[in-house]
Amino acid sequence: MIRWLLPCLLLPLTAAGQQDASAVIRFSNQDQLGGSLESLGKDRLVWSSPIQSQPAAFWLKEVLDLSLPAETPVIKATHEATLTLARGDSVRGQIASVTDEAIEIDTWFAGRMKFPRLMVREVRITDRPELLFRGPSSLEGWTQTEPAPWKYQASSFRSVSAGSIGRDVELPSEFRLAFDAAWRDVFNLSVVLYSDDVSNENPENGYEVTFNRRSVRLQRCGNHSFIGSTQGARELQEDEKARVELRASSRTKTICFYVNGRLIEVWNDPTMDRESLGTGIQFVTQDNSRIKISGIEISSWDGVLDETPRGNAFANRLREMDFRGVEEKKEQDEEVPEGRMLLRNGDSIKGEVLAIADGTIILKTSFDEVKLPVSRFRSIALKAANLEEPKRENGDVRAWFMDGTSLVFRLESFDQGRISGYSQNFGTVSFDAKAFSRLEFNIYNPKLDPMREQGGW
Repeated sequence: MIRWLLPCLLLPLTAAGQQDASAVIRFSNQDQLGGSLESLGKDRLVWSSPIQSQPAAFWLKEVLDLSLPAETPVIKATHEATLTLARGDSVRGQIASVTDEAIEIDTWFAGRMKFPRLMVREVRITDRPELLFRGPSSLEGWTQTEPAPWKYQASSFRSVSAGSIGRDVELPSEFRLAFDAAWRDVFNLSVVLYSDDVSNENPENGYEVTFNRRSVRLQRCGNHSFIGSTQGARELQEDEKARVELRASSRTKTICFYVNGRLIEVWNDPTMDRESLGTGIQFVTQDNSRIKISGIEISSWDGVLDETPRGNAFANRLREMDFRGVEEKKEQDEEVPEGRMLLRNGDSIKGEVLAIADGTIILKTSFDEVKLPVSRFRSIALKAANLEEPKRENGDVRAWFMDGTSLVFRLESFDQGRISGYSQNFGTVSFDAKAFSRLEFNIYNPKLDPMREQGGW
């Protein structure tokens, strides 16, 4: 029951809502209200809800956050760059230029964005295959066992009891599944790949990857035949969050396991038969573990292994990269020397970035100019600098993208489906509002932090 939601001001309906009814507003007293966002200013917003006779205005000082129905268009690009900024901010796009003064990226939601070098901590690059699914944005399209063991909130799934949530995503024979996992106490989760029955937490066909602390086990569904295991995922025991990635290829009969971009293990099943496998995925909890799943991305994969876990003979046979002027990286966990750039296969190359155009980097090396696709890189060497942090501004909001990245900026205006904001990180930018899955307000009020954390579970 809404206990106190008396708006600060009632306004007549003057324009169509900018968001559909799947949007939710949460207040600092833990009330929430579904509806649609009509307008957004520096001090208040106007909200339309089915339970209101007319749109109502609320002071932003009373608002915790807005959950919005974000969308992601189809983007044709060969790579994706992630810029890590101060205070945990990050943003993704395609590298446009890198100089000693600034880094520029092209984005679908704000056009070209320019970041001063002093504000950028790191630039990481991944190849960008065909995106098959990104979410979650709701429970629609997902199937749960009964009683429903998962709930949806703030662009993520939260487990409330043992059971499965699954979706037939029409998996191709080779694919990547990546997701952000967060947990309390112990990470205890199973992920089913190639499921032939997403309504059953124990499908007859598919592969089950079971996580229990740092131990990870792979077995076939149905007969539960053991494929392999590893104790190498130390991040799953040391921390309470991680980016998990699983790659599978029925052509090469392999399943690869990554944590936070680090290749942990490659398993091979000679008996893998594509004809008997399904096209769905599932997340399964076996007890009352508190698990949060967000930032799910499923994309195509070419079956080529980027790098090799030490001691894995099968993975060594799959590795097929060779770059002129490249120095092999001897140890997987060794830090990349300053001035060198890491490549997808774990090797590194030293050079000066002369130009970036049409998805290609031109490097000046000690022996010659070298042209390489941006998608072959995992990092870009930045000139050493005394890094700075942006000033905190009155009216700062934290805007979350569907992929789990976020930006902090001072809210300037909201008009015609676009949000304008300012930050020392990138200046004044106009964002497509459909890019954001959540907007957080009053982000520097420590009294609201426990509520934000509680809202995450």
